[in-house]
Amino acid sequence: MPSLARDALRYRRTAVFAGLVAAGMALPLPAQPSQNWVVTNCDDDNSNGGQGPVGSLRHAVAQAASLDTIDMTGLDCTITLQAGAIQIPQNTLTLTGPGVDHLTIVATAGNRVLNNTNIGSLFISGLTVTLGSIHLASGNAYGGCIYSGGTVDFRHAAATYCSVRTDSGKSGGGAIYAKTGMDLRYCTLDHNNAFGFGYGGGARSSNSLSLKYCTVSHNSALIGGGISGTGNVTVTSSTIVANTAGRSGAIDAFNLTPTGKILTLVNSTISGNSASSRVGGVFANTPTVNVRNSTIAFNTAAGGKSGMTTYGVGLTVQAAPNSVTLNLDSSLIANNAYASTPLDFSVILGIGKSITTNGAHDLVYATSDTVPGGTMQHTCPLLGPLRNNGGPTATHALLSGSPAIDAGSNPANKDEDQRGIDIDTAPLPYPRVVGPAADIGAFEVHPDDAVFSAGFEGCLP
Repeated sequence: MPSLARDALRYRRTAVFAGLVAAGMALPLPAQPSQNWVVTNCDDDNSNGGQGPVGSLRHAVAQAASLDTIDMTGLDCTITLQAGAIQIPQNTLTLTGPGVDHLTIVATAGNRVLNNTNIGSLFISGLTVTLGSIHLASGNAYGGCIYSGGTVDFRHAAATYCSVRTDSGKSGGGAIYAKTGMDLRYCTLDHNNAFGFGYGGGARSSNSLSLKYCTVSHNSALIGGGISGTGNVTVTSSTIVANTAGRSGAIDAFNLTPTGKILTLVNSTISGNSASSRVGGVFANTPTVNVRNSTIAFNTAAGGKSGMTTYGVGLTVQAAPNSVTLNLDSSLIANNAYASTPLDFSVILGIGKSITTNGAHDLVYATSDTVPGGTMQHTCPLLGPLRNNGGPTATHALLSGSPAIDAGSNPANKDEDQRGIDIDTAPLPYPRVVGPAADIGAFEVHPDDAVFSAGFEGCLP
């Protein structure tokens, strides 16, 4: 059984209650087994009363019940949705494909790929969705390729060239929107857009949002070019690169109520994102911000100041309306700038609010705000270009002679650096600690990583 199907079975609720009453009590019926619906062709149209050709994806979804699985693992093709979005009436449904290079589902103009307005869970794996678009004259527009009124679990999958737009209202989730939560793993979100007053060019959740082993690139929105979430936002072993926004080019973690929300960034790289206004990298006003063993570099913004307020181009933490606890450990924040001015990190304090900063073993090149004791400042980290250095996502290697080598720690107790994945076995290919101590940032230098500093870009003065 595919791993996603096992995950789906683990989380499903299978209790079904009878409509009969005996002895004054509702009698539970036995749990009904889920069914596997095999898709045998790549056809699509509006035949069979709108249910599509027999054996097609549309037909299988129309026949399925909640908790069932749509099995597309035998396909190797492109499905063009001639009859509009696949409407998913089931509360919970699993769709499994053969892999991102073997199955692509293409939307037609003005339609999503998948539309689930229920509050359950949508499990998706092994496919690419593309060219979904929603354009509304008024109201809010969410989810260009995938919309869920509940949760989305998106693994070993890709979403590309999707978009949302509204002429009056807000838009969000250029590729994927989930109202109550989103879990993305081994994924690619590329060239998606949330136009207008848009949040989350790649993905937007109105609750929790989690990325692991993902690449989020070349997406755009007004706020949160890469991703945007109002609940807990967790980014692990992922790279967010070359996204654009008015504010928060890579990540916008914004929470207006003191409900204990957390932004966590671990073993990840935030690089080359930009903002036309402020904060090219990460903006967070969650009550707790954890940044551990991560690299935030080469992000840019048009401005670093607004009145008397200074915005860090790489990372800005805002203590408003909540006081904030920042845990900054073994992380590298450098080469972030507006115009030709380096400005890597800043804290914005609301009236009567405070920030508590904890951590150690960091390198923050340019900041005037409080950083943990022992942080290297005004020290160039000697970073190599963003590229494939192994593993599923791109990283910045530390070049020969980097002061970040053997100067970090491993506060999250990770076995491997950003390049490692869950299925790695001993001997681990990318151990988190090599030598007397871990390196600062997402990348750990190994004996066979012979990377020299000739030709690197250096740091701004």
